[in-house]
Amino acid sequence: MNNLRQLEVFRAVARARSFTRAAEQLHLSQPVVSRTVRDLERSVGVELFVRTTRSVALTPHGDALLDIAEDLLGRVDRAMDRFAAYCRGEYGRVVVATLPSIAAGMLPPVLVDFVAEHPDTQIEILDVNAAEAALAVQSGEADLAIASPVTNAALACELLLRDRFVAVLPDTHPLAARRSLTWRALAGLPFVAMTRGSSVRELTDVAMHDAGVTPTAIVEARNIATAGGMVAAGLGVSAFPELVLPLMPSDGIATRPLTAPVMHRDLAIITRAGETPAPPAARLIERLRQASRD
Repeated sequence: MNNLRQLEVFRAVARARSFTRAAEQLHLSQPVVSRTVRDLERSVGVELFVRTTRSVALTPHGDALLDIAEDLLGRVDRAMDRFAAYCRGEYGRVVVATLPSIAAGMLPPVLVDFVAEHPDTQIEILDVNAAEAALAVQSGEADLAIASPVTNAALACELLLRDRFVAVLPDTHPLAARRSLTWRALAGLPFVAMTRGSSVRELTDVAMHDAGVTPTAIVEARNIATAGGMVAAGLGVSAFPELVLPLMPSDGIATRPLTAPVMHRDLAIITRAGETPAPPAARLIERLRQASRD
């Protein structure tokens, strides 16, 4: 850094052609400027200026060094500007691990506005399940996750939103005529379920248990779009959080709010405990908070 400071002082003198004016521009005393230039000349082993009582002119060596100084200091200035933009959250890379339903539904509108305001920030989405999202944050693979809350001392969870479950049924089904449905109303009907281990399946099982009913599962699916296609084809009914609906076919499906009980899927922002997110990630987290309040 001392060499960079010497080059800054040298450049100021070379541009001003005056030690006095350079000192004024740099807010330094003239003796300090003169000593800095002499130290630089001593370190490079050549004279950089021809000094007279009335003027200061560059030597051929000084002229060559000025080109180098302009290039080097210009690159340093640009690098520091870039770092300042990073500190303001305007530049960098953010890796978000999240559920497919969030990646396809909630997240895109948020990212459209965020990227428009921060065009130098790169966003990478890891489309994973809830357990994988939390592990991605814990391992450092992701800066943050949007997924079901977890109990893990290494992770911090901040509730982002509550995603209500709705009944999903063929639009020609008799129950589609109702404005809302109870979980008990689904009892005895052919039911399209997600595979065991998924967060949607776990919450569906809890709601069915609380309602005192057992669904007649005729088929299980790993993929939400697959499940939606089966419902649209008339194979059965199902229940899903509202935010997964964009992953389902838009034709042939009706949705109705589910009650008794009203079931929600909680979604949280997950970060590493005890760590402050990097500025770009912090900016995105704040935008997610705003979107959840709107």
